[in-house]
Amino acid sequence: MDNLTLPPFKDKGFSWSVEIGRQNGEGLYNSSNTKHFQHWDHYEPALPYAKKNFKVFAMSMVKQLPGQVIPNHHDGYHHFRDHNPGTHIDDVVRHMFFLEDWKPGHYFELEFKPIIQWKAGDMIVLNHQRVHCSANVGKDPKYTLQITGILK
Repeated sequence: MDNLTLPPFKDKGFSWSVEIGRQNGEGLYNSSNTKHFQHWDHYEPALPYAKKNFKVFAMSMVKQLPGQVIPNHHDGYHHFRDHNPGTHIDDVVRHMFFLEDWKPGHYFELEFKPIIQWKAGDMIVLNHQRVHCSANVGKDPKYTLQITGILK
């Protein structure tokens, strides 16, 4: 896994909005168990990386509280594409970074393979074809950074 050196993360001064994750028709996933929080702004320590690697980009952070899941899905990059009209989904990539070292109960799965024991700054590369999911069955919030855009 590639890694970006970031300072220790502290959840202070961010404006978190409530988001509801993917729901399905079977009733297994709903607004009670897919809730997470998102901060829609640049994360200053990652700005040099984004400017170096992306022609155009958006950043957000996700805070997933204990007991919450985001079930298997493919990203559609709606926020990025809404703010960049005419962008074709095949041109969009997401670099997702873990903001803290792995903690027990924190889980990420990419293409049906579990990922655990990550280090702060470890990166996952996503595109609209890569199925993934996330869960927090631990006791601490799980934080990730997403840089979504078009690579240089």
